[in-house]
Amino acid sequence: PSHDIKTITNHPSPITHHQLPNKKMKCRNLECWKKSKALAVDVYRMARETGARPDYGFLDQIRRSSVSIASNLAEGAERGTSKDSVHFFVMARASAAELLTQIEIGLEAGLLSSQARELVGRIEEIMQLINGLIRFRRSRSSSPITNNQLPITNYQ
Repeated sequence: PSHDIKTITNHPSPITHHQLPNKKMKCRNLECWKKSKALAVDVYRMARETGARPDYGFLDQIRRSSVSIASNLAEGAERGTSKDSVHFFVMARASAAELLTQIEIGLEAGLLSSQARELVGRIEEIMQLINGLIRFRRSRSSSPITNNQLPITNYQ
């Protein structure tokens, strides 16, 4: 399904990445970054909904985990060596695993609405994409990173 902001919320996003500075960020070419950023936005929206019970510490941890995925991917994409990049990509994968665990706990404990079930498949897909990105960067471990060396398509 489409995870377009307009589709999920029935209203346009207040800004798009085209309105933000630094359009040349390398992460903007990564499918896993795009999907993880959209996931974080959706997690924030889900946490605001009435279906989520007001355990604010738990919801805050879920929000932070979701943001951490895209943030670590962005930081890894901007690092100068493959070793540094892979470190942050592994951190992004760990944050995705953390978020997946928190979603499952929240569902089982009744802290999250059933809408959160839809996030599980998206998180698993993002983890597969990150795994592919890690393999890709490790295969080029001796060279510095340039814009042309990051994959644009899905590597699984």
